[in-house]
Amino acid sequence: MDEDWNEILDDLVHKPCSDTFGEKKQSIEWKSQDGSFQEIIIGIFDDAYMKVDFLGGEDGISPNHLTASLPILGCRLLQFPLGYPAQGDVFIIRAKKYVCQEVRNDSHGWVHLVLNEGDAPMEKPTLSAKEEKPWEI
Repeated sequence: MDEDWNEILDDLVHKPCSDTFGEKKQSIEWKSQDGSFQEIIIGIFDDAYMKVDFLGGEDGISPNHLTASLPILGCRLLQFPLGYPAQGDVFIIRAKKYVCQEVRNDSHGWVHLVLNEGDAPMEKPTLSAKEEKPWEI
């Protein structure tokens, strides 16, 4: 039953969204991490996705708000011959190279890929000494 639902969801929601809002004028090229697969795909690209993380807020402590601007690509899983893309895969979007940092599968045939521009290493948040050990003053 799940497979039927996913196919229906893909036909009624994912494909129309991808066809309507996806990158059509400039195709998106996907290369698997090991180079064994390469495909032209359609996806919805946002080069300035804003992520907000709320830290704290417990026991009367005011929360800290951390934001990051990350490129993100949303696309249908049916376009990938391996089933889904993987961390480290390469995407060429709007003549720029991106490397997949994180794969966020929604389990219904759609995936969001958090990307890094170019050959940049995957970003790891850097914390100040006070943030690393908040119990020390």
